[in-house]
Amino acid sequence: MRLAATAGVLGRGLLEELEAAATAEPGQDLAPPLQLLNRLLTVAAAASAPRAVTAWAAATLARLGQAEGALDGVVPRLLRSELLERAAAATERLLATSVGPDQTRLRLQLAELWMAVGRWQEALE
Repeated sequence: MRLAATAGVLGRGLLEELEAAATAEPGQDLAPPLQLLNRLLTVAAAASAPRAVTAWAAATLARLGQAEGALDGVVPRLLRSELLERAAAATERLLATSVGPDQTRLRLQLAELWMAVGRWQEALE
């Protein structure tokens, strides 16, 4: 549990640095920090991670998968679908233990993720 929380804290900082570097020096090779962030997200999105860390991981995976703004040139197109699929899996785990308004919000997020990867039937369900 502590490892997942630590991964979340480190991941937040790494994402901020990644975005800042992409903005400051476009074209710079940012593959190593992206790979490290991807590994941290794997730990943070694990089923054993605390709920808040999993929520952060799902949001960050979705953000990287959509790769808008400075991240557009950093995240390879082939990796984006995988990141969105992982975001959807983490969101599904969160949804399984949610109640009330939180459940509605997570269902909407999940539908958006499924639409982004072209899984229209799942998005409609």
